[in-house]
Amino acid sequence: MAVTGGIDPKRQLTDREKAEVLARQGMICFIDGHPLDEDGGIEFDHIYPHSEGGRSTIDNIGAVCKRHNRDKRNLTLMEYRDRHEMRRFFAGSEKRRLDDVLAAKLGEKGYARPLEIELRDREAVLYFDSGPVTTPLAVCPSTKERYFFAVVPTEYLRNDTELQPRALEEKRVWELYQHLVRHTQLAPAVCRLVGKELLLFDGQHKAVAQVWAGRRALDCKVYVEPEVRKLKETNLAAHDKLRQMPFFTSTLIEKFAAMAAEDWQSFLESNYPKNERAFVDYLRSAKQLSRGDALKRIRSMIFQDIIEHPDNRFREYIQEENRGRTNPVTISRVQKTLFKQFIADPPLDDEFEGPSHYREEERDNVVWLLNCIVDHALEGRWAPERDDAAHKKAARIFSAGAMQAWVPFLADAVAAGLRLIDQQDRQRILYREISDEDRALIESLVVRLFSHKIWEDPDPTLQDLRYDNAERAKDILRDKGLSAMWILGGHD
Repeated sequence: MAVTGGIDPKRQLTDREKAEVLARQGMICFIDGHPLDEDGGIEFDHIYPHSEGGRSTIDNIGAVCKRHNRDKRNLTLMEYRDRHEMRRFFAGSEKRRLDDVLAAKLGEKGYARPLEIELRDREAVLYFDSGPVTTPLAVCPSTKERYFFAVVPTEYLRNDTELQPRALEEKRVWELYQHLVRHTQLAPAVCRLVGKELLLFDGQHKAVAQVWAGRRALDCKVYVEPEVRKLKETNLAAHDKLRQMPFFTSTLIEKFAAMAAEDWQSFLESNYPKNERAFVDYLRSAKQLSRGDALKRIRSMIFQDIIEHPDNRFREYIQEENRGRTNPVTISRVQKTLFKQFIADPPLDDEFEGPSHYREEERDNVVWLLNCIVDHALEGRWAPERDDAAHKKAARIFSAGAMQAWVPFLADAVAAGLRLIDQQDRQRILYREISDEDRALIESLVVRLFSHKIWEDPDPTLQDLRYDNAERAKDILRDKGLSAMWILGGHD
C-alpha cells in the first residue's frame, strides 16, 4: 500500500512503515536487488535527501543492507546505487562507449532511432515522436558548414565511432555525474547528422553522465551532413595541440593512423617517389600539414601496426588497451622506450617495394621482442592482486625510470650482439631480417637482463627508479653493476 503521509526526517520509522517499505521493494536491497536478510541487518534511509528537496514521505525511503548503507558514506542512496551499478558496468577489460550505455539504459533497440528532418532556408524541422520542433539553421563563417541547436531525446543518439573512437573513462564519467546531478549543462554535446542518423562525436563523457543520471534529452549542437575530413582535423587539433580534454595516447595514435591511411591511397596514385620521405612531402604539400604533424601520422601508422598485431601479447599489459586491471605500462612509456630504441625513426628513403625496405620485417621483429619480454618478465609475474615478490620485481622492472634506463642498455647490447657497427645500422636494430640464431641470441640477452639482482634488491634508494628521470635511473643501474656490457656477458 502506498504511503503518502509526511514523516519527520529526524524521527525513527515505525515497524509498520518499515514493513511497507520492505513490501514495496519486495524484500530486496535498494542498491543492487539482492535479497535482504533481517538477521544480516536492514537499514532505512532517504532516497533523495531532505537537504536537497527530497520529500519526507515513505515513498522516499529505501531499505538497504547494512554493508551498502555503510559503504555509501556521504552519497545519497540514489547516487550510491548509480555508483554501484557504474562500477559493475565498467568492470572487466571491455572498452565501453556511449552506445553501450544507451543499450544498457534504453535497451538494445531503444536507441539510434532514425530522425526525420526537413531543412529549409533558415530553419530545420525535427520530427520527434513528441511532435515537430523547429530550430534556426546557422552557417559557420569559417567552414560554411550548416548546424543547429536542439534538445534531442537520447533515443535518437548514438556514438560516432569514426570521429569518436575513444573509450570511456569510468572516473571521468563519475565526476561528471556528480556535477551534473546538481548543475546545468553549460556546453552542448556536438553531433553530426548523416542521413537520418545523429552521431555524437564530442562530449561523450558528459552525455553518458547525464544518461546515467536519468536524463532522457540532451542539449546538442548538430552539424548537417558536414565534410568529415574537416571535422576530423578540428577534433584532432582540439584534443592534441589545443588540448581541451586530451585523448589517450593510444586513441591519438589510432586517429592519426586513420587520417594517414585515408591519404595513403591518393599518395600512391600521385607522381611522388614511393617512400616515407616523399609521403611527408606529399602530406605537407597536398594536405598543408607541418613536417611535425606529417611525421606524427607516419609514426602512428607504424606504431598502430605493431600495437594491433594479432600476435602481440604485450598489448594486454598496456594500461589503455586493457583497463580491466592495473597494468605496468602506458602507450606513452612504450613509445618513449621500446619503440624509440627498436623502431627506425621515419622518414626513411627506402622505396616501398625495394629490396632495402624492411618495415614489415621490423614490425614482426618488434612484436616478437615484445612477446619475449612478456615471457620472461610479465607472464605469471604481473599480479597486482597478489602483490607478491614476483609482482614487485615486475613492478620495478617496468617503472618509469627503470624502463628509460634498461631499454637503451638492451638496445646497445642487441646491436653489439648482432655486430652492428655502422651508426645507421645501430639506429635500425630490428629493421632487417633476423635469423632464428639471432633471435636466440636476443632472447638470451633479455633473460640475462631480467636476472640481475637489482630487480629484487631491498635497497630503499632504488625507489628512485619509479621517477621519470632517465639519467638518474641509468646512474642507479650502473652503480649496481647493470649496463649494456653486463647484459652482453659471454656474448660481448
